[in-house]
Amino acid sequence: MPQENLEQTSATNLALNRTPVDTAINRQPMLVALHGPLLGRTFTIEQAVLTIGRSSQCDIQIEDDKVSRKHAEINLRDGLVWLTDLQSTNGSYVNSKRVSEIPLNDGDLVLIGRVLFKFVQTSLVENRFFGQMYSLATTDFLTGIANRQQIINLLEQQFNRARRYDRPLSILVYDIDRFKDINDTYGHLAGDQMLIESSRIVKDHLRVEDHYGRLGGDEFLVICPETPVENTLALGKRIQVVLSKTDFLVKDKIVFFTISVGVAALSLKVASPDEFFLLADQALYRAKNAGRNQCAS
Repeated sequence: MPQENLEQTSATNLALNRTPVDTAINRQPMLVALHGPLLGRTFTIEQAVLTIGRSSQCDIQIEDDKVSRKHAEINLRDGLVWLTDLQSTNGSYVNSKRVSEIPLNDGDLVLIGRVLFKFVQTSLVENRFFGQMYSLATTDFLTGIANRQQIINLLEQQFNRARRYDRPLSILVYDIDRFKDINDTYGHLAGDQMLIESSRIVKDHLRVEDHYGRLGGDEFLVICPETPVENTLALGKRIQVVLSKTDFLVKDKIVFFTISVGVAALSLKVASPDEFFLLADQALYRAKNAGRNQCAS
């Protein structure tokens, strides 16, 4: 018998000898992303068939050129969880071995494109724990929006999507003018409070499909899918005006501040997400050099 068939038979026997998924007390099958664009995400396996692929129609969408549109399926069958490869171009791997169909065991590592999942059967408490860990890994502790790593991951995903489907994409970078002076005058706690309140105001002006994150300090990034540059430039100017007219109460004093904004649009000349971000960052510095409280593209 071929080696691959022996390994698959062995895995099947191991799976058949364990407690079936549907009778395991308070246990829920789940995929946890350990590496790649979906890092930290958890996917509970509740339905009979869970699809994985690059298509937006898939239950688990992976924006990765190495992933086929419909790459693989997770099936609940006979009390077991099966991984089935859908004749994908680059294959599906379990514990470093390419497979066509195989039952999953607790702790198995599943590689689809650049995303490494771990298959686990969790209790309700563990499920909540994974959710909390994902939130900690992707959320800025101060403002509650996406942290630097998460917003950069989202930028890469949206960049790849826009490239693949030839769709418009623009981004907006801003920071607070003379923020160091605010910290020096009123203290870092006051500065933190201004970051919290201003980010809440900005979030209220964004669409559901926009992505918003803190890059660090007083610098923020907004990703606007399906949006031409003139619309994002208009958004930047609206945010700029709203924040400049907002009075912030700091130590019984009313404080006003302004922001500088840089906007960039994706074009065929842009080779990478890093280069795309650099264009917006350069526009931000042009706004600074023009006297601050400006919006440049």
